[in-house]
Amino acid sequence: MATYTPTAGSSLTFHLLIDPPTRSTRQTVSERVIPGSTSTIVDVIGKSVTKIIGRGRFDSFTIFKTFEVAVGTSGVLIYSEEVAGVNVVFVALERSRVIKADVHLANLEFWLV
Repeated sequence: MATYTPTAGSSLTFHLLIDPPTRSTRQTVSERVIPGSTSTIVDVIGKSVTKIIGRGRFDSFTIFKTFEVAVGTSGVLIYSEEVAGVNVVFVALERSRVIKADVHLANLEFWLV
């Protein structure tokens, strides 16, 4: 079991499956255009983004829809590798399968920033 608690919301419980344990850490790069200029400045920001990518199991369509609303929020994720919880941004939810018993499987992505 895992729990995601958005900063301004209630705890959402789901089954988080990470198989294989995908965890990717990258440097962040951003581009900005100075107003009135035609040149683009590329900034390498000094902090990395770690991505936690896994699959979630939701036991009803109602629970799945609740998670859809939480995409794009910041909050705390608690799961087997991070039992104390980590601050994350809930980046993506993509449903991949529906099982007859109203069980929904989805790909999930969280970022530690």
